[in-house]
Amino acid sequence: MKHANHRCLLLIFALLCSTFATAAYAAITPPEAAALKQLQDRHNPVTAKLDESDRRVLLATLALKQDDVEGAIKLLDEESISHNRLAALLSAEANRRAALQAARAAGHYAHAVADKIDRIAAAKIDISEANRHLQAFIQHQRQAAHQVKQAKTKPTTTPPALSASIRTALESWRRDWASLDLPRYIAHYHPAFQSGR
Repeated sequence: MKHANHRCLLLIFALLCSTFATAAYAAITPPEAAALKQLQDRHNPVTAKLDESDRRVLLATLALKQDDVEGAIKLLDEESISHNRLAALLSAEANRRAALQAARAAGHYAHAVADKIDRIAAAKIDISEANRHLQAFIQHQRQAAHQVKQAKTKPTTTPPALSASIRTALESWRRDWASLDLPRYIAHYHPAFQSGR
């Protein structure tokens, strides 16, 4: 009975450790969450401009950041993106993680292949390029949002040279109108202009 209690405590400890490790790994930043929301909305103008394989790569990168291995595999399991090198790397990493999850679920039944499981765990695939791709997308979104915000808050002004040109033309028109010199006054209008008389 004493050994059973120790095993139970060890099992609970192992589960808690894996839960905390997964929770720490599964967190995404607020900008990443905003990017995820945009990428999931196919009617979003930004998403509509993206190539479908790029959209799937970005979504799969976010899925792996959240430790959603199955979601990443589903996103990348399509012939149309098989040509994408980042998709291949992400797919390999997702499948590596799926194998580790299956081995953990198998528990002591996987003892015969423990050395292979250790090699799979150590063979992390470098997906930093996919993460850089995601960060570039997020940065692009921030810049676009900043430009829109600036355009909304910035008052439109006429460049000084154009403003001076407009003032000069208006003053010339006003002078000619005030002089009652019809040919000079009419010269300010388009040749096809008719006075309506």
